[in-house]
Amino acid sequence: MVTSDFNGDGKSDILWQNDNGQVAIWELNGTTVIGGGLVGNPGPSWEVIATGDFYGDGHSDILWQNDSGEVAIWELNGTSVIASASLGNPGPSWHAVATGDFNGDGTSDILFQNSNGEIAIWGMSGGKVAGAFDVGNPGPGWHAIATGDLAGSGKSDILFQNDSGEIFLWVMDGPNIISSGSLGNLGSTLHLVATGDFAGSGVADLLFQDSSGEVDIIGTSVFGTVGNPGPSWHVIGTGDYNGDGKSDILFQNSSGEVAIWELNGTSCDRQR
Repeated sequence: MVTSDFNGDGKSDILWQNDNGQVAIWELNGTTVIGGGLVGNPGPSWEVIATGDFYGDGHSDILWQNDSGEVAIWELNGTSVIASASLGNPGPSWHAVATGDFNGDGTSDILFQNSNGEIAIWGMSGGKVAGAFDVGNPGPGWHAIATGDLAGSGKSDILFQNDSGEIFLWVMDGPNIISSGSLGNLGSTLHLVATGDFAGSGVADLLFQDSSGEVDIIGTSVFGTVGNPGPSWHVIGTGDYNGDGKSDILFQNSSGEVAIWELNGTSCDRQR
């Protein structure tokens, strides 16, 4: 489950995949579904990993990985697949975990983590792999959770969390780690679930949810508890759904129901 802007209107949309592999998009204006539809079905062995703008056209595309490890992308314009391509196979021990613009060129790159903990980046250009880079190994107990521009450099950085709850940051310049350090330990019950720019500061903040359902944001410009939708509601993504330049939160209930909290910092302006 991922969110991105598929129709290029500057507002986030929602991408769905069901158990048989079928993909659909809801195009949104705030909390209103204004369009979308079925996209296609690559088959149940293919999993949507993330979205990103791999072609630099302002429209989000889909990143896939199948059970054998093969990686592919679908180039989208709205709900239409206008091109598709296999990018290669790093092997089944390598898992694509996120996308991010690590070199600041305006197109998305791909972040991988091996089962032994090793991190790699595939730098992308025009929907093709421009370079594959080994980055380093934080160790098998550290899990790459999210990417985001936490340093305000215009380039994505990498966030890790270990089983004890400690958060660790690699500040990146392309595939190079320019600084790293612990951001603290909030305990094993509070899980880093996403990043987003909730204050509109241009710097990514950290979004957490605990087992009770409570949602917290920690960042340079915003800090605090947002609220608690209850333990049956799970954060599944962030995005700017109303186009105000600030990230909002996407939830799904265990029953399948979907809700959005439109945020201004940690203040929830609207829930639906």
